[in-house]
Amino acid sequence: MERISAIAKLKKEDEKFLVISLNQDRKSIALAQQLRRKGKVVSLFYGKPSKALEYANAYGFGKVIFVGGKEVKLRRFRVKIMKTGKEIVLKI
Repeated sequence: MERISAIAKLKKEDEKFLVISLNQDRKSIALAQQLRRKGKVVSLFYGKPSKALEYANAYGFGKVIFVGGKEVKLRRFRVKIMKTGKEIVLKI
């Protein structure tokens, strides 16, 4: 049972998302709700991106999604993978 519990915890940590609102609060909330419906663990952060990244590192978020005006207009969101530092594009 301990091994199964350890594996389950590892998988959960990879599924944690932090949605950073860059003056797009309503869109950020809508995106967070959409991800939660898919079973993801999601938190929201309102403020400066540098502080948000520090927060994400401190609390073990696996992925960070930036929601700004440009991203909302194009319906493409930048997703930063915290372990590698790479960015991918999420299309919605």
